[in-house]
Amino acid sequence: MSRDRVACGFLPLVDCAPVVVARELGFAAAEGIDLELHAQPSWSAIRDRLVFGELHAAHMLSVLPVVMSMGLGAAADRIDALSVLSVNGNVIGAAPHLAEKMMSIGVDRNAGQAAAVGKALIAASDGPLRIGVPFPFSIHAELLYYWLSALGLEAPGDLNVRTVPPWQMADAVSSNE
Repeated sequence: MSRDRVACGFLPLVDCAPVVVARELGFAAAEGIDLELHAQPSWSAIRDRLVFGELHAAHMLSVLPVVMSMGLGAAADRIDALSVLSVNGNVIGAAPHLAEKMMSIGVDRNAGQAAAVGKALIAASDGPLRIGVPFPFSIHAELLYYWLSALGLEAPGDLNVRTVPPWQMADAVSSNE
């Protein structure tokens, strides 16, 4: 059985499980693939390493091949999406001080009311909302802009949007900076 070496990038997130399982449980080897996993610090690092040939494949945001082929962002190139590993699972988290203000306004953290929670989030912020997204063109950012625009904000214009690698998101939310 021949072994084709495949350098595969991933972010150490739960949704990278299919490539990790393929490697660790021997599914890739059974297919004759020497799957080398390379942890990456950000989606843009994965994008760049694919473009420059340092990686052969990667676990990535589904929008990356689209924005790359459109020439958006730093590195533009044609890339093919071969498989969808998971579908969404987005969540919006608030810094503890902001969550406390929201609850003092009268919003239950388990309210399930998108409009009420969004209005409380806007009301609880001191100045423009500072929002962290994992990639500027991600579905996370687009859904967030759609939600906040429906509540009267000009998104992303009225927001302070920062790109934060997923593995740094919890620290960024709790830093209050």
